Amino acid sequence: DQLKAAVRNAQEAMAGESDELRRDIRHLEEFTCELEDLGKSISTTALSLEDNLRSGFANIRQLLDDREAALLVQVADVAAERLAVVRAQVRRTEDTQREVEGVLSGAEQAKR
Repeated sequence: DQLKAAVRNAQEAMAGESDELRRDIRHLEEFTCELEDLGKSISTTALSLEDNLRSGFANIRQLLDDREAALLVQVADVAAERLAVVRAQVRRTEDTQREVEGVLSGAEQAKR
């Protein structure tokens, strides 16, 4: 009887341990699923951040391109204005030179 009781006790203990092991396996399976979900969430977040970065930097590049174009137009406008002033001054100087040459020529003719 003692042997049967010892065997029965051992079987009951093993059954209890088996139940605990099954619970542990369920917990490990649940934890594995949670880890897989976390991995998917990290991947999704990373893709979203990459898209946001690409979009943000594309916007910055566009703003810089627009600003560059505006500044180039300003440089061209200022240069054109200054060149117009210089050309006008050259024309006036040439006109003045012709007038002086005309006066000088008239004076030289009057001396003769």
